[in-house]
Amino acid sequence: LERCRKDVYRKAEREGQGKFKPGELERLEKMEQEDKKRYDSWRAVSGRDMLPEEVEKLLVAGPPGKCMEPGVYFKCGCEEPPSQAEIQEQRLFADFTIFQG
Repeated sequence: LERCRKDVYRKAEREGQGKFKPGELERLEKMEQEDKKRYDSWRAVSGRDMLPEEVEKLLVAGPPGKCMEPGVYFKCGCEEPPSQAEIQEQRLFADFTIFQG
């Protein structure tokens, strides 16, 4: 899935710039086709699918590191960092500490 995500962003870059090393465009197009096949097989096995609106929302937002739209990713750069209480809720062992005293 990560490869598929990266390839979508690379596709946008390919359409915008057009500066490639010899053979790079063909290699990227081949990767895109492989990723689509992998996604189709995953979708058939899992029975899950994303609505086109969800896909568009993710593509507009961009990768999590560059996302500036709240509500797209969980706690990305444009949202407040998790509170101490939220962090404590995720811990498997609430009383664990690395400090020995």
